[in-house]
Amino acid sequence: MTKRRMNLNGDKVRKWAAQILIALEGLHANGVICRDLNPNNVLLADNGLIKLTYFYRYPNIDPPLNIQAKEKLYVAPKVDGTNCNVSFAFNWWSLGAILYELTMLQTLHSNHLAGINSHTVLYVPERICVEIRPLLVELLRYNPNERLGFGISRANDVKAQT
Repeated sequence: MTKRRMNLNGDKVRKWAAQILIALEGLHANGVICRDLNPNNVLLADNGLIKLTYFYRYPNIDPPLNIQAKEKLYVAPKVDGTNCNVSFAFNWWSLGAILYELTMLQTLHSNHLAGINSHTVLYVPERICVEIRPLLVELLRYNPNERLGFGISRANDVKAQT
């Protein structure tokens, strides 16, 4: 069976980004942080709307993180599955990684095989639309304290960029 690639335009990606953002904002309002949000958690309904699904993990029973999500860089750097200063900034990284894939039609990992560290320059080619580029760069900052969405305004800061 061959994989079919969708033809994604900037408007569609922005619409989906806004829907994921609103879902994350609702989760954050209820104190929920998805440390390993990834495309497997993003469903596209028949009406074209995004639905998020996330499975709770039981401490001491389940692995703390989805290992594949971590390997594919959907999990923010420094997240190791323990209670390592868990913050909403983890979800903004995941949103950035998902948007990177939707925009580039390649995973973040495929363009950063060695991973991402504090000195990594994010690969975003010139062909990427000018509106999306700064959003990706800000969501995918290595330092969570500098990442878009970390500050007091959280989701509102991200909304202002989308």
